[in-house]
Amino acid sequence: MLNYCTTTLTFGDHGAISWMGQFPDKQGNEFFNPIVGGTGIFEGARGTVRTNILAEGERWRYQFKLLSSPKC
Repeated sequence: MLNYCTTTLTFGDHGAISWMGQFPDKQGNEFFNPIVGGTGIFEGARGTVRTNILAEGERWRYQFKLLSSPKC
């Protein structure tokens, strides 16, 4: 199944990172989506998110590659 998603991961009071794109949710898949923004220390974030599907509909692994450091 191929979905198109907008996703936001929140890091408590520090802020959040948002990304969007195709999300082929099938175990074993790996794909990359663009980071389209953020809040808090991640305001204006850009980069990519690598996603690995560990268990379809249940478990995913995300790896973030930011083009600049968070504003700590």
